[in-house]
Amino acid sequence: MTLQDTIRECTRDAADSLALVDRRQKDLISGQLAAEERIKRASTEITGHRALESERRRLVTEAEERLKEVQAKLDEIERQRQEALERWAEKRDAKEQAERLLKESRSETEKALDIVRRETESRDKGVEVLSGIDAEKLQYEVRLRDAYRRSVDIYIRELERRVEQAFAGEEERNRRQAAAEAFKKARHEDQHIGDLCDQRDQFRALIPQATVPAVADTLRRELDRVEQELDRRYPGALSIEEKVPSLMLVEDLYYLTDSDGLLRFFVPIEEQVWRRISDGDTGAQASCAMRMIWEVISGLRLESTDGEFRFEGGYCMFVANDLSADEMSINEITLRIKNSATLRFRFSPFPAQVQEALLYEANHG
Repeated sequence: MTLQDTIRECTRDAADSLALVDRRQKDLISGQLAAEERIKRASTEITGHRALESERRRLVTEAEERLKEVQAKLDEIERQRQEALERWAEKRDAKEQAERLLKESRSETEKALDIVRRETESRDKGVEVLSGIDAEKLQYEVRLRDAYRRSVDIYIRELERRVEQAFAGEEERNRRQAAAEAFKKARHEDQHIGDLCDQRDQFRALIPQATVPAVADTLRRELDRVEQELDRRYPGALSIEEKVPSLMLVEDLYYLTDSDGLLRFFVPIEEQVWRRISDGDTGAQASCAMRMIWEVISGLRLESTDGEFRFEGGYCMFVANDLSADEMSINEITLRIKNSATLRFRFSPFPAQVQEALLYEANHG
């Protein structure tokens, strides 16, 4: 399985969930903006209605005053009674019309206020939901970065195993092959061995699907326990991979560019082996690791001032002091192992999403 296949398998659910959350976030933000616009329009209408209400109240007051004047004139001048009555009726109608308009204005004002209350409540609820969406989105982003990191871990571990097999040599390969044949036979004839193999297959299938880091770690510990018991009974049998040709292995050594613009080459060496090398160990694994480091140095024509090898963030890497991806002229290195295999390593940049996840973890811990 390639790194891209592993990435797609590990990140599919998280990426789909993140896309769904993004769409929900956009819909809520759009609805919130529309609500704000409706609130503005309603507030403008309220201002206009209140001004109109004041004007009509003034008209009612003026009509009442004039009505009183007309009534007084009726009492004083009887002969002008008919004319005064007509004018009084006109002013009464005007007053009633003004009152009806005032009532309508108050009704419109209440409607506008009700709109403001509903939209304000909807906006406040939208803020709460959006806050929850932001938290959910952050959670999926963390899961997605963890999935990218696990993809790198799986690839590096598999590459470590393939390099170890290549360095084992023909004699070791034959010994492990014999152990593998005995192991296969026992799997079908020994019920206990068969149960252990079934557990191993299930753990290996479940680990890439685990979305919670603690669950993935528990599954890995159980897988290590089962593999240790199988390896104790059939040493080397589990490390034989019949699908890998013995003549040549073509692998990718990935690198990324850090925030300072410098390259970091990831080298397939376990942390325990790295520590034993620091303590002066010269065993088979340490020798294999030192040969790997030497081939990277000679293949890239590195000088002591070009950078340093270090173990950082759970990975062995070469950190360049002053070397960018554009300046790198070597595309691959070849490692020939006597009587066994030829390893060709191609230098490739990590996919952008993987680089982002690794740099985020390096910068934020």
